[in-house]
This record gives sequence, C-alpha cells and structure tokens, in this order.
Amino acid sequence: MMSRKFELNEAARKAKVDKTRRDMEAKELKQSRKKGKGPSPEVCEQYVALDCEMVGTGVSGRHSALAQCCITDWHGNTLYCSYVRPPERVTDFRTFVSGIRATHLKGADAVTLLECQKAVAAITKGRIIVGHALHNDLKALMLSHPKNMIRDTATYRPYKRPNRAGKLAPRSLKHLALEFLGREIQGGEHSPAEDAIAAMDLFKLKWAEWETSLKQGRVGKKAGASKPVRQIA
Repeated sequence: MMSRKFELNEAARKAKVDKTRRDMEAKELKQSRKKGKGPSPEVCEQYVALDCEMVGTGVSGRHSALAQCCITDWHGNTLYCSYVRPPERVTDFRTFVSGIRATHLKGADAVTLLECQKAVAAITKGRIIVGHALHNDLKALMLSHPKNMIRDTATYRPYKRPNRAGKLAPRSLKHLALEFLGREIQGGEHSPAEDAIAAMDLFKLKWAEWETSLKQGRVGKKAGASKPVRQIA
C-alpha cells in the first residue's frame, strides 16, 4: 500500500516538474521573440522549415505522392506553399489527415511535381532544412539534401523518449509541440505550414546546444540525418 502511494506521489511530482519545464520553455521562446534574442539575422537566414502532405496512389492508395508543400522561415513567414498535382491518379486523398481534396489539385494554383521541385530546390539551396521526419518529405519531393544541412526533430536525441523496450524512439510532432511549446496542432486535418512552424520552433528551443553538439561531434549523423522512423506518442 505504501509503495503504491509512493509511486502515485512520485508520478504527481514528475508531472508537476514536467509542466513547470514546459511552461518555462514556452515562456523563454515567447520572450526571445519579443526581445530579439538568439542568432543574428544572417544566421536566421540560413534556416528554413519544410513540411509536406501526401495523398495515396496505386491500389488502395498504398503509395504516397506529394500533394502539398510548404516552406517557412525562421520567423514563421511563408516562403512557399503550393498544392501539387501528382503525376499518378490519386486513389486515396487521405483528407482526414492531409486536408487534401480533389478541388485543391484541380485548381489553377496547383503546380506540377517538377515545378514544385524547382521551387523547393531554389529556396533550400545552401540552407539548412528543419523539419520532422524529413526523410518522408524529401522522398515525396524526390529531392536530396546534404545530411549535415538537415535538422530533424524526429531524430534529435533530446526529443526522443524510451519505448517499451527501453530504447530511445522518436516522438510525434503533435506530442512534441504540446509538451515543449504548449501548442496543440494536428487536431484534425494537418496544415503543412503549421507543422513546419512547429518544427522550427522546436529547433529554436534547442538551437544553441544542437549546433554546438554538432560542431563538437557529440551528436554526429543521428542529429543531422533523417531516416524512416516509427514514432511513439
């Protein structure tokens, strides 16, 4: 009985500590924006955030194809956002998650995959891309990017947590945003612009230590590289 009571008290204490940390980090982020603290404008220019939405093609929509791509800057301004017409016939719009509908891809604003590739390549050239599980986005875009110029919040060690096997595993962007930013996202249909901004804000929270650890070689490829990952809550 005492052991059970101790466990409950310890869990409550830990939850309180976690909430305090989240509140402090969210407050620091807000204050840094107001006071203009952080990297210089020149350094901020080096970073862009990328997020894409995919639809299903082929039998039962099992294959993913790019349908929307958004790029935002350090401050959350939209640099590029467009619907993309997949070259294959769409068999599953995945609207409940992607937010994509047939009208979006038939509209005059939708571009071809090639047009999107050219625009994204031009914007990201020589810049560091920030995102979450960027492997999926780059695969959909059919583009590559230098591994040392990728900052992936899905593979960054401090943003992981142990799974049931005791190994560190990636967490979803939705849960990271709620825990570290105090922000609710992906409540229904996803917004690639919103997701890109959330990934950038998560990166900004850890910017100094992230870049320092990369320079010192403590994080290495795992922090920079983006690989297919299975996320946990």
